[in-house]
Amino acid sequence: MAKGCAMFARDLPTILVFGCPVYLREIRQVYAETLDKIQTKQSKPVGYCSRLLLVLAMSTGFFVCLLQCHVNLFTFEGINMKFSQFKTKLSSVVKREATLRDDIDSLARVAIAQYGDHGDTSWIQLLANESKNMRSIATNMLKNYIKSKANVKFADDGNGDFKVTKIGKGAIEVQSIAEDERWYDFETSHTIVADKVFMAMVTNLLSSADKAKENGKLKTMSSEEERVYAFLRSVKAQAA
Repeated sequence: MAKGCAMFARDLPTILVFGCPVYLREIRQVYAETLDKIQTKQSKPVGYCSRLLLVLAMSTGFFVCLLQCHVNLFTFEGINMKFSQFKTKLSSVVKREATLRDDIDSLARVAIAQYGDHGDTSWIQLLANESKNMRSIATNMLKNYIKSKANVKFADDGNGDFKVTKIGKGAIEVQSIAEDERWYDFETSHTIVADKVFMAMVTNLLSSADKAKENGKLKTMSSEEERVYAFLRSVKAQAA
């Protein structure tokens, strides 16, 4: 071992100055000498093996080679990949995401049909609750899409999950769904903003009316006003 260290100390300046080319030549030479000594049994190979390992571990040229191997590569979640591989992986992710959305659409159609045929809301309820655990699925959009197709309402069951029930005591109502219609195309940004603004106005109006009624500052409503008040109450309940 001592002899190997002495050999390495002798060679180190040359390795540091000339780098990779000298390193490769040294490795080939030491390897050949080591095999020759082992075969002829003229000397123990310990010193040569030590020199081989030290040159390999400490050579600046060795690290230069490693750095060169990473040119035009980058690390993504611990995986080295080229840009072409990145594009391929991205394309695969996009396809899987589209497949997931279409699978949810198929399930929504089945759940709505189950409600229309049997009045069973449990399928819709399960779909809505499970969608909350899928971060890539817009649960509110899915919920609003279902409400536009079936006369059901969503409420909190007290445990943070949805409870889906039929609206009112009337008949089951289900709207037809076009073949090219998809739940994820149901709302545009304009529709979302308009809906939120209108519901905020309804909520504020009802809150003001209730507060005035409690304070005795609301005049007795006419039958027409009572119908409007009841209608707004039903609209707010459906939007919940």
